[in-house]
Amino acid sequence: MKSLLAWVPAALLLLFGIGRTIAAPEQPLPTEPIPVQMTVGQSVEITFDQAPDAGDGYSSDPSIVEIQKHAQKDEQAVYELTAHAVGSASIACTTEGSPSYAISVVAPEEPPVPAATSGAYVASKSGSKYHLPSCSSAKQIKTENQVFFQTPQQAEEQGYAPCARCLGA
Repeated sequence: MKSLLAWVPAALLLLFGIGRTIAAPEQPLPTEPIPVQMTVGQSVEITFDQAPDAGDGYSSDPSIVEIQKHAQKDEQAVYELTAHAVGSASIACTTEGSPSYAISVVAPEEPPVPAATSGAYVASKSGSKYHLPSCSSAKQIKTENQVFFQTPQQAEEQGYAPCARCLGA
């Protein structure tokens, strides 16, 4: 009987899991780095490993960054991130224990405004007079030094005076 009493506490420990080590579930992790910055209008696809029961995805502000689940295959969940507006948001694949990731969204860069390559009047960057393009003085201005204007007022606002030869000033 004494040996039976010694065995009971050990059996209870096993039966109720007391003292048992329980492994923490593995966190879903992206298979490649998640972008920390996106541009408005940009979409990227991300895949999370170890996400067998992944939900639809979570965004702290879907008006800035939207996350949509595309596919679930075995232990992987595939999502698409789309940047809608300038700001910041955090996203996660909605599996329990899933880490969240902060994403900043910036405006697309504006393409540089090309310099005018033609106009009703032309001047030299280093000169003081503006001319008609047909003027002999205008034809001597190197292409890389040409500045064009659509009106005499535009040229004069930039400090140029009319040419006496072609504009009779």
